[in-house]
Amino acid sequence: MKISSKKLLHLSVFTNSGEELGKISELIINVDTHEVEQYIIRSSNLIEEFFSKELLINKSQVISISKEKMIVEDSVGDNKERLFNAKELGKNKSAPPVSL
Repeated sequence: MKISSKKLLHLSVFTNSGEELGKISELIINVDTHEVEQYIIRSSNLIEEFFSKELLINKSQVISISKEKMIVEDSVGDNKERLFNAKELGKNKSAPPVSL
């Protein structure tokens, strides 16, 4: 299945056990392989969203993607308190992917 970036952005993200983590706000693309490497998820929690906190999901943590939602490993939800400001990601372009 193929999905456009327009439809992928703002897609709801859930853990395998059903916990809603938020929505896809950005994609990190590997320009050498033309693949999505990571997804930046903006929290659905209004307090976290107010402080621009985002969650970084590595492609290896994704279980499935449909037109309705993305499902990720439960361990992502367990580590939800490890939110970060995604703007820091752009400061060190040579930094390896962060996995939760």
